[in-house]
Amino acid sequence: MISAASLLVLAAIAIAAPLDLVTLAGPHFTAQTEAALRAEPQAPQISDGVPISLSIQNDSDEEDRLLGGSTPVAQCVAVRRALPVNGRRETAPSLEGIVIPAQATITLEPGTSHLALYGLQTDLVQGDAFALTLHFERAGDVTVISRVRRRVDAAGIAPLPEVSLGDLTIALVSAPPASGP
Repeated sequence: MISAASLLVLAAIAIAAPLDLVTLAGPHFTAQTEAALRAEPQAPQISDGVPISLSIQNDSDEEDRLLGGSTPVAQCVAVRRALPVNGRRETAPSLEGIVIPAQATITLEPGTSHLALYGLQTDLVQGDAFALTLHFERAGDVTVISRVRRRVDAAGIAPLPEVSLGDLTIALVSAPPASGP
């Protein structure tokens, strides 16, 4: 057991510890004292990124999984899943991807599970289009064209052609206008 005197010595050492980083056991582990943690500004909140809407039809007898994507207009294309939190829908990262059930069509859009662009490299200007490569567990990679538009601007605009890869058909890919760096 630790004696009262030992506890006092440990408390005095902790109080006298500098506000710099304190290295603990292990080559890759550093921790800051409580006073240093209180003095640092809070990390910025991570937004939900720029959502991508699309429809995926799976005509296979087996499910597939959308794992993510890539595009030259953003640093990252992440999968987001929608969750009910205190009566509202919020999104969170979905590391396992989004299941595309067999013989089903799903629509990904804000308010539901969807893809999101993070770290825009350029502005997304209404009317423009950009390449988006989707990564599927079974089907592999497929590149589609995404149109930059607001949902209310969809009326009267001819849809981009559907893209098929094996038993998957991807259609109606779009993202809202957004500012880049």
